[in-house]
Amino acid sequence: MSGVPEEEKRAYVGNSKETGFFGGYKPRQFWHIDSGVFDQQENYNWRHIDKVMHPEALRPFLPDVRAFMHHNHYNILHEICRHVIRLVILR
Repeated sequence: MSGVPEEEKRAYVGNSKETGFFGGYKPRQFWHIDSGVFDQQENYNWRHIDKVMHPEALRPFLPDVRAFMHHNHYNILHEICRHVIRLVILR
């Protein structure tokens, strides 16, 4: 998110504390860890790449992200599930 201006980041802030949905931008020090210590991670999360708008800096990369997600789902996850099912059946 270093290429996204602060004002644009604010437009994409997720409200996971209230909604339970972890999509959107999460600024640093969003989560309280313990004894006054807050997290130091800044991230942007989404579940459905085509159902929401994304920051301008990310938009050129969406086709690559979409292809990566497709590859992981169909070539990695399906293989893992297939092997797990085989292990369960063999028990």
